[in-house]
Amino acid sequence: MPTMTLMLTKHIPTILAVLIAIVLVAILSTGKNAIQINRQGDAAIFEQLIENISTGKGFNSNVFANTQSFIEEKQFKITTEELITSRITAPEQQERNMLGFHAYYILTPLSLLHPLISSSLLLIIIQTSCFCGLLLAAYFFVKATTGSYRAALLLPLSIALNPNWFIGIMGQFYPDRIFLLAGFLLCAALYSKAKPQFIIVTLIIIALINERAGAIAGLIIFAHSFLFFQRESSKQFAIGMAIGIIGIAYFYFQKNYLLENVYYNNFIPRNLEEAVRRLEIPGFIDKIILNLQNNSVLLILSLCAPRYFLITLAVMLPNMIGKIGGAEKVNWLTHYHSYYFPVLAFSAVAGGTNLFNFCQRNHSKKLRLIWFTCVISIILFTYIAQNNYKINKLDLTPSTGLKEYVISFKNYASGQPTGLDLAETIRDSFSEKDIVATSELGMALLHNKVKIHVFPIGLSTATKIFISCPLLEKRVQDESMESKLISLGFNRSNASNKPAFIAISYCLLERK
Repeated sequence: MPTMTLMLTKHIPTILAVLIAIVLVAILSTGKNAIQINRQGDAAIFEQLIENISTGKGFNSNVFANTQSFIEEKQFKITTEELITSRITAPEQQERNMLGFHAYYILTPLSLLHPLISSSLLLIIIQTSCFCGLLLAAYFFVKATTGSYRAALLLPLSIALNPNWFIGIMGQFYPDRIFLLAGFLLCAALYSKAKPQFIIVTLIIIALINERAGAIAGLIIFAHSFLFFQRESSKQFAIGMAIGIIGIAYFYFQKNYLLENVYYNNFIPRNLEEAVRRLEIPGFIDKIILNLQNNSVLLILSLCAPRYFLITLAVMLPNMIGKIGGAEKVNWLTHYHSYYFPVLAFSAVAGGTNLFNFCQRNHSKKLRLIWFTCVISIILFTYIAQNNYKINKLDLTPSTGLKEYVISFKNYASGQPTGLDLAETIRDSFSEKDIVATSELGMALLHNKVKIHVFPIGLSTATKIFISCPLLEKRVQDESMESKLISLGFNRSNASNKPAFIAISYCLLERK
């Protein structure tokens, strides 16, 4: 009995770490889902995909068909007045297969859980689990490589204070987010010299996330075998290189033969001259600097694991030289950072553990004290910089989302009204036969009830308009907009200009 008690006492930090991760996932997921009105178009797409796959309709999405047409036709660059006067209609293809855009095969096994849980909560739980799982995986890695619970509890905090973590967890679900945990575990498996069979299975699972996930995983495996060839036999070296090439080849095959993704055509510069020209784009270099500034703490720790530091730089390179619009460099809410962050996080904890083990080998209490002092100082400095100076430039702090979700969870748990009730009320105002021209929030709220158009596209076929009242008021000042609405038979009484749903200030226009 005393022996068992001693063992439990010894593992109390680990038990606490696991329990904290589970509680965090439960509270943050429930709280975030209860808000509802913070979701956007991409959330609507993936929720709709989960629902359609689960019911046997495949990877088709009405929301994706409309939003992607809006992007590909560059209609976002056209003013509302021009869209109205040019009589642009909704795309003929009102259902579009997502597998023609990204290889999100991972959604198929995830959809099996949909009969048990709503699509929005399911995807939020998966995303939150991957973010919290990343910290827990870092804890176990540090504990296994240093034997120190204190070091294992401290180093993951440096990851949590990176905007890729504390802001990313606030963002919408994308399958890409699953790579946060999967990518870290892949690096840990390579570090521990896992058997080739395990690496192959891991690569296959990662490739199901997205074709880019397969490419990045392949690059990591290839680079790891190349940089650590001295510790491997020639056979292991060849197998590692081959597995890496398979991952990269998978991406090449998907991109060139199966997918039609407009972003791949222009994201990476085609030559050195184009890369140099990008540096002359106003704000391009500033955004690179801002990215490096926010990732600097983890990059500095990575220097103590130089080969992993090189792998990290290789994986970060596409975000540095690529161009989508700036989000790939500084908008931490998006999924564009999902592929380098777990590698950066792993190389940082690998560097931190290398430094700790150096102190251990020298049997110096003074060196260990210096290590703990430096790590704690880094964590405090990062927290102050992000919390008080908001160096992420998104006006968000490490506690912003957490506070919001905890408050929302308390409201939900105590039976108070939440966004879930509002969402249900809004959906009850529409029928399955409705075709609704709306914005991104409207898509997220209504995707499982009606057919969606992107406002103001497709007004001629829309039966209702569900749009922000301030936006409507601004748009109808254009005579062309007002006359268009009247000619199409939409109710333009005074009541139609007042919020139908005050909580979100949205107006509902119906045909007479």
